Amino acid sequence: MNKRITNVLDAHGALLVPEKEYLHQGRILRVLDESYGPGNPRLPYYRVICEDKYGKEKIIIVDAQYPGGVYGGIVFQSRLVPIE
Repeated sequence: MNKRITNVLDAHGALLVPEKEYLHQGRILRVLDESYGPGNPRLPYYRVICEDKYGKEKIIIVDAQYPGGVYGGIVFQSRLVPIE
């Protein structure tokens, strides 16, 4: 894994940080990597690969969002909340 997140944002709008822990649906997950999943060309998404406290991998799908409209740019914002 490349251990570099370049496209997916956390719930606060900052880039996800590899090896950092985040809260997701009441569980603590450690982010490992991201992987592009093109799907429908108009609806791309990213897979965020995470690991729980037991070492089990979990994949979270983050769909494209267009907050400023299609021409305003694409955003991949997850619901992962950083743990301070």
